[in-house]
Formats: sequence, C-alpha cells, structure tokens
Amino acid sequence: MQQTAFKHGFGFSLLSLPDQQINDFKTLSEAIGDFGVGGVLLNYGNGTTNNVVQMLSRFHLPIVAVTNFLPYDCVYPDDYGIAYEAVSELIKAH
Repeated sequence: MQQTAFKHGFGFSLLSLPDQQINDFKTLSEAIGDFGVGGVLLNYGNGTTNNVVQMLSRFHLPIVAVTNFLPYDCVYPDDYGIAYEAVSELIKAH
C-alpha cells in the first residue's frame, strides 16, 4: 500500500492504537493531527463502536472500512469480487 501511495504522490503511515486509545477523542485527535491524516483505513476487530466512527466523522476524513460494514458514508472492499477473481484464477490454472 505504501509503494502505491508514494507512486501517486501520497504519503502513507500505519498507526495502530489499542482499544483504550482509539476510544479516547483526545488521543485520536492528537494522532490525526500529528500524522497529518488525510484518510483512514479502519480495521477494528470485535465490531466497530459507534463512538469511534462518530469521532472519526468529526474530522470529515474519508474512511475505508476494511473488515466492518458501518452505517456511515464509507468505502468498503469488494470481498465477493475478490473471492470471485481468486477462484476464477484457480480454475484457469487447472
């Protein structure tokens, strides 16, 4: 992901926060400010809390929800499409 971002003139930083910190608005806003975040890839296990998503929405950043479907304006990966392509490639190989 980093190479692709750089290729298109964007920076890429990976930040992993423990549950306690990601649920704290002050910590989250400091992390976003310190890193100059322009978008978020959200991979939050055990179900994303509404609190986290509501806090992120205050920053008006694009969110890509990697493992969760959220009731907000987000971009989601095409799990079905990727699975279809992977199986198609396996079939072609045989």
